[in-house]
Parts: sequence; structure tokens; C-alpha cells
Amino acid sequence: MDEIKEPKRPLLTFYIIALIVLFILNLVAVPMYHTSQVQEVDYGTFMQMTEDKEIGNVQIESNKIVFTNKDDSQMYETGIMEQDYGLVDRLAASGAKFSTQIVEQTSPFVAFLVSWVVPIILFMLVGYWMRRQLMKSMGGDNSMMFGGAGGLGRRSSPT
Repeated sequence: MDEIKEPKRPLLTFYIIALIVLFILNLVAVPMYHTSQVQEVDYGTFMQMTEDKEIGNVQIESNKIVFTNKDDSQMYETGIMEQDYGLVDRLAASGAKFSTQIVEQTSPFVAFLVSWVVPIILFMLVGYWMRRQLMKSMGGDNSMMFGGAGGLGRRSSPT
């Protein structure tokens, strides 16, 4: 009989590789994607765009101002000047729609669960489901393909 060989790379290796890829994507690629969409400009450019009425939407945050041009095709950000008391009046005169950011405190534990644990669990569930489907298509749990004896060699002990 032909000897059935174990696969060279067990399923756990693929899980580890996928977790590393997920970690790199979550840590590097996603923040890079979000920051590449926002162009950083100086406060003078923001003031000039305000005077020229080229600003569409403005969001004033605690440490920066995020704004778009009139047709909302480009997003910009600049640092906030603390002594600019006439900012709100100039924004209103330019016709910009503006607001401040409402800061909602999220629990670090919940943020960790949502960004790390839930994707890993989903990935593992999909892997488990795919493994089950593969086993069904190959003959089930007792198939010779997956190391089972297919019902052969079982001994019942007399009692």
C-alpha cells in the first residue's frame, strides 16, 4: 500500500502567516491609506483659502483643523492657532460649513477587541469552515487522506 504522507506545512503555519499579514496590514497599511488622503498645509494657506472662499467643510478638532475645498475633492489639515479669535467669524463669512469634533471616549479594551480580536476570530472561523468543507469533499473525518484509518484497525475490547 502507498504510504500517506503528512502535509509539509500544517494548518497552524498558515494561520500564523495569516495573522502576521493581518498584523502588518492593521499596523502599517491602514494608517498609511488614511493619511495619504489628507494633504497637510500651513495656517497661512488655510487663511488664504478662507479669504478666497475656497473652503467647503471645516472640522475644528482639539489640535488641528481639517477642511475641504469648495467641491469636496481634496481634504486638507493644518495646525490650530489658539489666539485666532476671529476664526469663526471668517469661516461664517466665507460660506464654509463648520463644526467641532465631538470626542467620544471609547474603551481601550473595546478598541482592542474590535481591531484585533474580532478579525482574528473571523479569520479562524472561515479557516475552520473551509477545512470542514474540504474534509467533506474528500470523504469525511475518517478518510485516509486526513490520517484516519477509515474504520480499519479498530479493535473492540471484550468486557
